[in-house]
Amino acid sequence: MIEYLITDGIFGEKLREIRIEKKLTQEEVAEALRNRGHSTIIRENISQVERGVRNIRVNVLRDLKDIYGLEHYDEFFEPPSPKSDSSKNRKSDNPDNQTIWKPSNASCIKKKS
Repeated sequence: MIEYLITDGIFGEKLREIRIEKKLTQEEVAEALRNRGHSTIIRENISQVERGVRNIRVNVLRDLKDIYGLEHYDEFFEPPSPKSDSSKNRKSDNPDNQTIWKPSNASCIKKKS
């Protein structure tokens, strides 16, 4: 079963921030993921996740943790640092900035207020 993490612009901005801190390009990250068995990952996929327009598979996130040399997954979910300004003009599909886990057999997950 493949599980996806439904992401938003804030999560994507944090991924971008970590990638830049590690001095990696999107192409280098995509290549590292392909070397770990994610044969269909291309640079555009990384860009889309960082912009919050594409969700990420949990197993890809697990490999990103190793590629970025992070000790804990929590580092992905910390807010981006205030110096980062590329998230200012982003719209989120998840206005409450909730992180939602979606199993592959679920057709739709909605949060009701």
